[in-house]
Amino acid sequence: MSLTSARPGTTLQLKLELNVFLPSRLGSGGFGKVYKIRHKTTGKKFAAKYQKLNNEKMRKLVHEETYFLKRLSEGKRVVDIYNYYEKEKHSLMVLELLEGGELF
Repeated sequence: MSLTSARPGTTLQLKLELNVFLPSRLGSGGFGKVYKIRHKTTGKKFAAKYQKLNNEKMRKLVHEETYFLKRLSEGKRVVDIYNYYEKEKHSLMVLELLEGGELF
């Protein structure tokens, strides 16, 4: 399975399905920011990892992370990835929301 063969979701899908306009910020790090968002219809909460794609190296790292999360999805100790959206300069991964504290 190759990420390049799986098309990212469109921004129209993103706007129709998820409430990303009133997110609450969960954290940030060297590679991006994470927000709590919710599905507009079901109300289910997700984590949304927003990353800037400043160069091809960063784009490749994000694609690799997405690929491995998809491959390991539904594992016991790996956060599930539900969707991935990409525009020219940024990406958004919709991930399983793990509430209850920080992981170290």
